[in-house]
Amino acid sequence: MKLLCKLGLHKWEKAGGFSQYSSNVREQHYICKRCGERKKEVIAKKGDDFF
Repeated sequence: MKLLCKLGLHKWEKAGGFSQYSSNVREQHYICKRCGERKKEVIAKKGDDFF
């Protein structure tokens, strides 16, 4: 199955996230279920995204 990951076909699932209330960005963490590779995505919050 790691062959698919080497070709760029990862199977990402959410692994948590971080939101700082004083900031207008949110970090979302993902982990590949096949190979264990991790990635982080930084997303700009919208006005109704604050939680």
